[in-house]
Amino acid sequence: PTMKAEQTESSSSSSSSSEECNLNNSGICSQFKILTCTSKACSQKRQVLQIDQYATFAALYQRKEEAGDPYSLVDVEESPCLGRCKLAPCVAVEHEDFVGTVGLIGMTDSELNDRVFHRVITEEDCDRVWGSVVGGIQMMAEEEEAN
Repeated sequence: PTMKAEQTESSSSSSSSSEECNLNNSGICSQFKILTCTSKACSQKRQVLQIDQYATFAALYQRKEEAGDPYSLVDVEESPCLGRCKLAPCVAVEHEDFVGTVGLIGMTDSELNDRVFHRVITEEDCDRVWGSVVGGIQMMAEEEEAN
């Protein structure tokens, strides 16, 4: 399943992004889970790049904490292999209403096909992942308000 949402640009001000999500929609935020792969290939790729083993996890966790409520309700977890070892390190997103990982606006065509973000290495890559999750939350909040 691909969730379509308007892509949001990351801003240096995290408070403005948390104000965009209606606080009544905190339940929507808690339905999302970001999975950072910590399997062998992803861990080795980080090591080759001289990046801490937990850098991807920490970067995404930091973004959700800095965004504040209700975005801080998004789960960020370590995960086993996401199946795209040659494109390591990988990150995926789950939503409790869907089986498996979901595709989000902000993914490349190949990432959408795999439903996994590929080569999440830089801070900009983490911003893109986080922006896609925020966009998915906002899209679902808008749909809920319309119903």
